[in-house]
Amino acid sequence: MYTAPFAAALAAALSIAPLNAPADAGQCQQAWEAIFNGVGADPSPLLSPFRTSTAVSHNDGAGPALYVTGATLGIGPGGAVYGAIRWNGEEWARFPPAGGPPGFLSTAAVSFNDGSGPALYVAGVHTIGDYVRKWDGAAWSDVGLGQLNRIVLDATVHDDGNGPALYVAFETSEFPGSPGGAPTTGSSAGVTRWDVATSTWVPLIDFRTNEGIPCTGCPQAGVGARRVLAIASYDNGTGAKLYAVGEFDAKFVVWNGAAWDPVLPNPIFGELEGLAVFNDGTGDALYVGDSDGNVFKWSGGMFGSPVTGFIGNSFAVHDDGSGSALYGVRRQDAGQNTMRVFRWDGTTASQVGETFNGPVYALASHNDGSGSRLYVYGGFTEASGLPASNAAVWDGGAWAPLGFGVGGPTSSSVESLATFNDGSGAGPALFVGGEFSTIDGVAAQGVARWDGSSFASIGGVTGSVIALQPFTDGAGPSIYVGGAFGAAGGVPAQNLARWDGASWSEVGGGVQGLQVIAMTVHNDGSGPALYIGGVFSGVGGVAASNIARWDGATWSTLGGGVQGAVFSLASYNGDLYVGGPITSAGGVPINGGVARWNGSSWSTVGGSMNGAVLGMTVHDDGFGPALFVGGTFTSIGGAPANRVARWNGAAWSALGHATVTPGGGANAWVWALRSFNDGSGPALYIAGDFTTVTGGAVDSLRGGDDAGVRSTVVVNRLARWRNGQWSALGTGFDSSVRALAAFDDGSGDPLSLIAGGDFSAAGGVPSPRLSRWRGCVLPCPGDLTGSGSVGFDDLNLILSNFGQTVNPPGTGGDVNGDGVVDFNDMNAVLAAFGMPCP
Repeated sequence: MYTAPFAAALAAALSIAPLNAPADAGQCQQAWEAIFNGVGADPSPLLSPFRTSTAVSHNDGAGPALYVTGATLGIGPGGAVYGAIRWNGEEWARFPPAGGPPGFLSTAAVSFNDGSGPALYVAGVHTIGDYVRKWDGAAWSDVGLGQLNRIVLDATVHDDGNGPALYVAFETSEFPGSPGGAPTTGSSAGVTRWDVATSTWVPLIDFRTNEGIPCTGCPQAGVGARRVLAIASYDNGTGAKLYAVGEFDAKFVVWNGAAWDPVLPNPIFGELEGLAVFNDGTGDALYVGDSDGNVFKWSGGMFGSPVTGFIGNSFAVHDDGSGSALYGVRRQDAGQNTMRVFRWDGTTASQVGETFNGPVYALASHNDGSGSRLYVYGGFTEASGLPASNAAVWDGGAWAPLGFGVGGPTSSSVESLATFNDGSGAGPALFVGGEFSTIDGVAAQGVARWDGSSFASIGGVTGSVIALQPFTDGAGPSIYVGGAFGAAGGVPAQNLARWDGASWSEVGGGVQGLQVIAMTVHNDGSGPALYIGGVFSGVGGVAASNIARWDGATWSTLGGGVQGAVFSLASYNGDLYVGGPITSAGGVPINGGVARWNGSSWSTVGGSMNGAVLGMTVHDDGFGPALFVGGTFTSIGGAPANRVARWNGAAWSALGHATVTPGGGANAWVWALRSFNDGSGPALYIAGDFTTVTGGAVDSLRGGDDAGVRSTVVVNRLARWRNGQWSALGTGFDSSVRALAAFDDGSGDPLSLIAGGDFSAAGGVPSPRLSRWRGCVLPCPGDLTGSGSVGFDDLNLILSNFGQTVNPPGTGGDVNGDGVVDFNDMNAVLAAFGMPCP
């Protein structure tokens, strides 16, 4: 750091009399500002995953949906809590919006028609009503109110020859504090059947007293617990029978119609807790998983060796287009990581994609109308290194998040921002997209418009918005809205819609699949077109793998598409760059996060990355325009590059010092990048989950770790890169920033940088989900004191603070706003020295 003697010496060399530093009262103050009241939280209480969570596909009359069970995170109307939610292809929600299965933990769900029509049965531990509830598509009802005072752990449908019936398995002791009072007849049994005709639960003999199954040391009624963990209906050629596994001495039993019989004599294996029926091409077999994840195939006789390479005790049968297979995962307690899903086709076992960073509890095969996919649910935040809040889907090539995941009762977020003039006469407006239902008190589902002074709804979507892109498509300027939804402004529009400033319209038959995540405008030589990326299998009824082109009238595919979700798109040097967890493009192995489309073929981009690319932008950092990318990666071609990197058309480089801070960059994921000039000069802005950035070669006089390299900079989720240096913008944000945009609010001030995400505060100022950074354009560059001319008082301000870091940036003599008073600032003053301000 420079000291007073140095400042005096420098002043003498410049023939300047050293003066006391004047205040920079006339210098613009840069700071974060809230945009009114920001984005309102979603009031719907959602779900917390639990080890016994289940998933099931069911159609309640409103169309196929995926239902999952777990522990509640919120309290509903009248104090009721909810233990199940559903994914309808667009969003997660309670059902109905004002109600749900009461209970703090739901552990099982099964689709069953008891003769009165299809219904969803949800079971678990309930605090209101009873332990099994029925959803008929319109209302909830109790199943055997007051008859079951036990923790239900599994449910299945079985036909014992008298017609299909619902069976449930549970702990063989009364649940402490159960609201139903003392156990009724049969309620201490481990398995019971629902008799529709008499509306009663019929026990299948108490596991503790059945003479066919020794149970040394079994607890007595109301004391402790003996759990039946799983039940399944299976026919090994002798007729369908009900099988059960759990915490009893025989471990694996079958119901013979009058009593439970042990399947295997003297079992020596560990605790069994999972069952599934699967036909591997040789006929149905019962697959049994133990607590360690070993899986045994059984169709009669003794157990053989576990299936080699296949791990699981929670299962689902699914056909990904290559044939039916059994998928499995080993359920573990919360806190476990590196969880994996496995696939068994009857011959070969394989791992499905990469790992999860937390436990996976449930799997289900589900077709939402756009094709059958494998869905998983658990306690994770990442799937294959990508953000996925407790829920993910396998599209046959890669894992992808399911909407915004299963969050808590305040799970709103802003995911996309774009500036567009919709022709309303008010000029350019800021469009905000995300997962929200209100914004600044205005009802606006997923998308809203801000004119610089107030928000307005433009009709909203039925789900959530992830991407926004202005595009002139031949019918006039429009803004395209992409995400996971089925309608926009009441107009049917599958995952993609067009707003022309007055009305909504669907786009070319829509996008068939899960969601549109990214959009950009690119000219491949045949004219500008809109390119979309995400997780989908078709556009307008035409097969398209995760990427497609719309010219305003027709869709076209890009050479076979890509394998892996597309998270970002950018046009650079005449080519289209595609980012995500991409494994191949048009059959070309990518082995990294970026692929390039030249209008006719796909190619790789430099060396392989060890993670995904989530955001891209083109920026000129003084060395010519380059493509900057951010994401989850930490290396490119084996060289360190921490989550942000630069591509100049020929080679990758990290944003850091080559020897002292190799790789540089951010300490956590980078979601968004933006080239922006806040009045102090163009810079690259990056946003995401990170809290610090490292790297940046600077002159040796400034100080730093070594050879002029600055130490780690605390930035809190948004950072600025300029002149080879990182700097913070105030004190940053309290949570993730997901989107950035430049916007002129018409106030006459310079452009503002708008940030959106799931944060609550920016720069210490309450700013729910939205905030803006006001830039500064000095009326006379170098006039730091507002005196009307550039003179000694401005230079003395720089000398007194020379070498110091200032906060907020742009104060104390920091002319270029990079957070440090240095030669760059001095040169700006000297260049204008003696000049009057206009």
